[in-house]
This record gives sequence, C-alpha cells and structure tokens, in this order.
Amino acid sequence: MTDPARDDGAEVVIFRRPRTPEDEAREIARQFPGWHVWYSPESDTWNAHREGEKPFFGRRPGSNHRFMVSAYDAPGLVALLELQDPAVTGTDCPGCWIGQAAPGQPRPR
Repeated sequence: MTDPARDDGAEVVIFRRPRTPEDEAREIARQFPGWHVWYSPESDTWNAHREGEKPFFGRRPGSNHRFMVSAYDAPGLVALLELQDPAVTGTDCPGCWIGQAAPGQPRPR
C-alpha cells in the first residue's frame, strides 16, 4: 500500500488508494463502449450487459453476439467481451452498428 522513498535524507511515504471493484468496472466499461459493467459481491461475479438492447438469452444465430456475459474475475470478463463482435460493440467503429441478418432476412442498412 505504501512506497517508502528518500528525499534529502527524510523518508517520504506515498499512500496509494487501493483499486475498488467499482474503479475496475468503470475502466472496463471505458474499453467497451455500449456495455454496462459491474461487480456483484453477492454472487462474486463480474457482469456486463449491452446498453439499449432488449434482453435475450443465448447467442444470436451466426455470431458471438450476446446480451450479457459474466465471469468470476475481471480479466475473465474482459476476455469474454473481447470475443464479442467488435463491429457490434463499437470498439472498431465507434458510433457504428454492423450486424448479421438472420438466415433468409435482408441485411440491416
């Protein structure tokens, strides 16, 4: 928590505030726009769901697109978010939405 240092013979102690789960969730959310990220102490899980979408279960046909992902640690959640289609999450094209049409349906424009 502290780092002792020397400054002209006097000891200087630098206090660092420990990272909280809320700090880490905010940082992950900044990396993945369009996702709401939080830590649940009740279930001891890291969770993220897509903002502005109706909830659905499972995977959309032909893609890794999921409404919600959960992991037991923050790095695990980041790994799951990285598996999501980057064009849909906006990480490659902020402000863009590109998706796959269901089989037999026209592509969205």
